[in-house]
Amino acid sequence: GLAFNAMGTRLVAAGADGGVSTWQYSSGSPGKAGWYRIFTLEGHNGGAYAVAFLGAERWLPENNEDKKLDWIVSGGADHAVKVWDTDDHSRRLINGRITHGIQYSNPAWAKLATSYYGSQSGVGLALDLRRDPGENQKVGVVGLGTGSVAVYAKDGDEYLFYDINPEVKRVAEEEYSYLRDARRRGAEVKVVMGDARLSMEQEKPREFDVLVLDAFSSDAIPVHLLTREALQIYERHMDKDGVIAVHISNRHLQLEGVVLRLAKELNWDAVRIYGGKEDDDGEEKHYLYYSEWILLTRNKEFVQLEEIKGNQETNRSTKPKTLWTDDHVSILPIVESPEWWLQVKDWPSRIGRWWGKTK
Repeated sequence: GLAFNAMGTRLVAAGADGGVSTWQYSSGSPGKAGWYRIFTLEGHNGGAYAVAFLGAERWLPENNEDKKLDWIVSGGADHAVKVWDTDDHSRRLINGRITHGIQYSNPAWAKLATSYYGSQSGVGLALDLRRDPGENQKVGVVGLGTGSVAVYAKDGDEYLFYDINPEVKRVAEEEYSYLRDARRRGAEVKVVMGDARLSMEQEKPREFDVLVLDAFSSDAIPVHLLTREALQIYERHMDKDGVIAVHISNRHLQLEGVVLRLAKELNWDAVRIYGGKEDDDGEEKHYLYYSEWILLTRNKEFVQLEEIKGNQETNRSTKPKTLWTDDHVSILPIVESPEWWLQVKDWPSRIGRWWGKTK
């Protein structure tokens, strides 16, 4: 089965595998318009046979405030008829327990900055405040994920992503629309395949306004991207007033001290921006995550901006850790202690106190 919505901008197709695929037509510059699959609903055993669109405004209108999509009705070999409310449908790129990006399927909401990349996060502030009036922006991003950072790209901007995994590139280009949407807005968006450090070592200076280091949220991190020598390579590609935004949100590793030690060694100002769950109006949103970013720069004016000072983390006191270099990296000192260890390590003192009382 195949059906179009009333506006002819969406089609839905029933599959023999039981999936119901939804496609969106996106117009753009010549050669870039076309149909793009945005999600597949999986729910019929033995195959899906029939599909149709149901006008959302006419179906339970009291539960359809601010909705823009038609709902989907499907029937299959399992003799079930299902109604899919796709307005809040989102897709997540997950590796293990780590989320690497979220995007809404609704085209009206697909342009939202989500997860760790909200406007009040460290990267959101860096990209907003390092844009000179009337000037285009040059941005480098180490770690592609879903391409979420491209949500900030505007007409004339240059965004260069680095990633080592071809499958991640395929997913970002085909399953998510951040990169396509940025190109339709007039930005130049490219993906360089291969190790980011090696690639940048061989390239001519890029003069990035912002360089985003977003490769350290997984259980195993590429430590060679966060050594003194790596930062020296990045610096060669930065505009003199540029900002390096380092994403240090991690379940198992406390990377803050490592980055602060690198900043001290290379004489960079380091600004900690922790939070990011609020939108521009200061309201917490369910699609925004708490995140931890450290912004490195030699731009004194940037550090003194009210938007930076007002969001800067100042309460937490962290001593810089041992300097990471190509010759020496130590993970053990920054491993986050599990909850059970915090309780167990206090047992000897508790036993000692108990033993003293029994004498």
